[in-house]
Amino acid sequence: MKNIIIAIIIGIIIVCSVNNAQAQIGDGVFLVYQNNKHVGVIYTLPRDEDESGFVEYWYLFKDYVYSGKDADVSMVLAPSTNKYSSLVEFITEMREQYPGGRYLLVGVPFYRAEIKRMI
Repeated sequence: MKNIIIAIIIGIIIVCSVNNAQAQIGDGVFLVYQNNKHVGVIYTLPRDEDESGFVEYWYLFKDYVYSGKDADVSMVLAPSTNKYSSLVEFITEMREQYPGGRYLLVGVPFYRAEIKRMI
């Protein structure tokens, strides 16, 4: 039990001392491809440098395949030259161009400062 507690404390210290890892894709618009077929679009907004949380707005077309043990798909994200002035414009255009798609909000509200206060 003592070893588990020590491992958890070491893990928390490492998370708090490491620079913000960037799991989020860059700011802007990205195209989602599965098996070389365009199946979605991702829209992201700029974020503050010291902010470790992130939000991505995904719009997936009807033929997007959710990955899993029975789905044999490869996925590629590619930057797009499309620009949107707002999230509302992005969603409106997606619904008009690709009716029947699914809108997803992907985010992680994780802040190192909050973890540091807990230790």
